[in-house]
Amino acid sequence: MKKLRRFFMPSAWDFWAFLGTWFPAAVASVNILLGTVQSVPWVLLLPIAAMTFGGLSVGLFYFSEWQQKRSVVSKLNFAHPRVSAYPDTNTLCLGFQLQSNADFPIQCEVVAIAAKIGDRVPLQQEDLPALFEVPPHGYMFYDSHQIEFKPDEPLIAEGSIKFEVRYGRNDNRTETITGSKIIHLQFDADGKVTGQPAWVDTPGRTRH
Repeated sequence: MKKLRRFFMPSAWDFWAFLGTWFPAAVASVNILLGTVQSVPWVLLLPIAAMTFGGLSVGLFYFSEWQQKRSVVSKLNFAHPRVSAYPDTNTLCLGFQLQSNADFPIQCEVVAIAAKIGDRVPLQQEDLPALFEVPPHGYMFYDSHQIEFKPDEPLIAEGSIKFEVRYGRNDNRTETITGSKIIHLQFDADGKVTGQPAWVDTPGRTRH
């Protein structure tokens, strides 16, 4: 059913890719057909059909490229998780960072975040939604509230972060990116996070 719906109602990018492939060939074929009916010499007909095909193909390619640059679809992507440790208070914050691939500012709205380390969750509830504006090809990040956690031997722990962000141009936030990551943490004897935390996707949870 999804494949049929995608065929009959393709996205804008799919539509222009389809049009750029078949429309020039169809118009060139019609030129050949009409030229044959009107007894136009093949020595003239073939170059005309070739120029028609080439001109339409190039024009549609640049138009679809221009349209893709203006589109906000899939312009915000997950970069990496964030971990901030505060040994003095035995707390940590988990968060995420997103990267924009757009040539224009993107407005982002964090609508959900859930962080935990082991069975421990933040001390306070998140104040959501939170609104941000990401500059062209820029970054945005968001951290959870502090989670009370003191590492014991062995000095390793597993945390997780889940989030949902709506984004778009101006106040038209029509796109959504969600993520669910498992984060592996290592600590030194002073309770500080060592190195870059390793992370993996929770299967089937990240989407645009």
